Amino acid sequence: MTATVDGQPHGITVNVTDPASGATVKYGTEEGSYTLDASPTQTEVGTQTVYYQVTADNYTTYTGSATVTVSDKSTQTINASDVTATYGDTDKKVEATTDGNGAITYAVKDGGADYIDVDASTGALTIKKVGTATVIVTAAETSTYAKATKEVTVTINKANAVAASVTANNRTYDGTEKPLVTVTGEPTGGTMQYALGTATEATQPYTTSIPTATNAGTYYVWYKAVGDENHNDSEAVCVTVTVANPAYTNDASHSWYKGSGKDVTLTAKLEGDFDDSFEHFTGVELDGVALSKEDYSAVKGSTVVTLKASTLEKLQTGPHGVSIRFDNGKVDYTVTVKPAQSTVSVVSPKTGDENNAALWLLLLALSATGVVLVSKKRRA
Repeated sequence: MTATVDGQPHGITVNVTDPASGATVKYGTEEGSYTLDASPTQTEVGTQTVYYQVTADNYTTYTGSATVTVSDKSTQTINASDVTATYGDTDKKVEATTDGNGAITYAVKDGGADYIDVDASTGALTIKKVGTATVIVTAAETSTYAKATKEVTVTINKANAVAASVTANNRTYDGTEKPLVTVTGEPTGGTMQYALGTATEATQPYTTSIPTATNAGTYYVWYKAVGDENHNDSEAVCVTVTVANPAYTNDASHSWYKGSGKDVTLTAKLEGDFDDSFEHFTGVELDGVALSKEDYSAVKGSTVVTLKASTLEKLQTGPHGVSIRFDNGKVDYTVTVKPAQSTVSVVSPKTGDENNAALWLLLLALSATGVVLVSKKRRA
């Protein structure tokens, strides 16, 4: 403390707040020697360091010191407020005034240089890291005022990390495993992490790996920037990604005649160069009813289903819907059952010795007729 010489003794008073009662304060003029019940005092112009010790049952002993200055000049009072900043702020400063006429300067107290720098003349702060530091404000001694100091606490809070840009990789199933999202740019103040979940929350642990998927479906990818020592985590955001069911193609509609005894073959395949349709085959429906495996056969290449004639024979004439089903889609066909076709019987001529005998008799008859005609002509 600083006082102007006035013939009165000036000392310090140590107030203990914890514990509220039961603490003992002792004073001394040398460090380590605390034998006085009251503070040593300074009456004449000069400076004295007062040492003190605080003890209490079940508490750690606390020691400290303070300087008592008695000046023949008036005391200046410095007005300055504590400063709260966010990491990354560039416009923060300690602002101080005095009721005297001493020039104001600023300095970082020992132990605070890791957190801030301060401009000695303006009080402008440079934020280095999250934490707490102290700035000593000094009002210089003048011809009428004694030097004065005041400590200002600067508290630096974490900033919020900013995530990189994340966009959905919507696509159509092609049988390959691919990333569900594309990440553009870099996060600020943290590391990108991702998790799969529902539309409302992440249900899997966050990791630094971008989620991938093969099968068709809707995926909910959550992401955030996990903050470093100077940043809070960014708010988690969800991106909805759709891997659409593949497009299937089929061959033309089919007609089938009752009584023909023929099977009907239907082929389904995926569009494009990739086709794993048979791995996803689940069954066949006829007029909306699942067929038994005894009613058809199915083989790979793309997916070839053969409806057995015995199954088709049970159907009424007219169009019937057939669906080849997959776990990622289906293909629909129309098979038209028609009445049995009419047939014309053709009797084939007989062959063999019997036919040959008839032919010889006919030639013999013709020959005899010719002889008669010739004979009659000659007689005329």
